[in-house]
Amino acid sequence: MYNLQIDAEAGPLVECFGTHATVLIRDTTTDDRWPAWAAKVAGLGVGSVLDVPLTVNASKQSVGVLGLYSPQPDAFGDDEAIAHILARHASVAVATARREVTMAWGSPPGPPRIAAAHDLGRLCRSSDW
Repeated sequence: MYNLQIDAEAGPLVECFGTHATVLIRDTTTDDRWPAWAAKVAGLGVGSVLDVPLTVNASKQSVGVLGLYSPQPDAFGDDEAIAHILARHASVAVATARREVTMAWGSPPGPPRIAAAHDLGRLCRSSDW
């Protein structure tokens, strides 16, 4: 699901990461913002999507996206507030991991979305864990 969006440079994850705004797709069969992506994920059994930005500091720098998926349409009613709390905690964890990697190995390569994945991969392979 992620590669479909990254390759096309369009979709709710890309929108969420770029605008730092939550993206809610209540029903993948009726949402018309990203029709090719929606048709593919609906075919995989995804009924609704909630993407919440992982941001840090006052500048709201994106460090990732918390992507939640449900097989049911309109599955994220009251859960959106909980998703924002989880995203805040995840943001702190990702930012801390990036800081630790940068301190241990220097600056990460590439654009932010590639660097974040690279950082976490290196951190997980570290013998310090």
